[in-house]
Amino acid sequence: MNIIKLSKKPKVFERMLGLSPVQFNDLVETLISQWQAAEYRRKTNQHRERKVGAGRKYVLSFPQMLAMQLLYLRTNAPYGFIGLVFGIDDSSVTRYFQKLRPLMYQKMKPLVIKKITISQEEILQLITDATEQETERRDGSGYSGKKKKHSIKTQIVVNWRDRRVLKTNFANGKKHDFRLFKESKFAVKSDVKI
Repeated sequence: MNIIKLSKKPKVFERMLGLSPVQFNDLVETLISQWQAAEYRRKTNQHRERKVGAGRKYVLSFPQMLAMQLLYLRTNAPYGFIGLVFGIDDSSVTRYFQKLRPLMYQKMKPLVIKKITISQEEILQLITDATEQETERRDGSGYSGKKKKHSIKTQIVVNWRDRRVLKTNFANGKKHDFRLFKESKFAVKSDVKI
């Protein structure tokens, strides 16, 4: 993937990576010094047997690595597909992600959740539902017999009248929707219709 060529089409760039070219360049400038420091620490580790500078060189530049990570976060495409787009094999995609993710997650803004107070009288009817997102096999995911794959379940409770989100809850994919609702301990009066 040619990042420079893609950045000449800002709308396509933003659709693919979720950031405008300017935002992407700002992110590269923010993270590149941290990436270089992390790489220096890794290469000068006392348990490393090779000299600094020895070993396999990276095929992708830092902006390409970052674009690859953003494309994955945006599309949740399989590693094999991501590898084809960037001209590497899927095991290399995994290695790049393992090194880059900690830096990216430090810089990502946490989700801002506004707490809204709603009286019990305002809540007459609630809608609650859970959905599953396919994920790789890892800690926190679970094999969903319903979806026949590893997934993470997200439950949302909204007010019927204005569709405001009142509560969210997360679990591994194998947990039943109603069990997840019971474990969320969302306290409602008995006269509220769910």
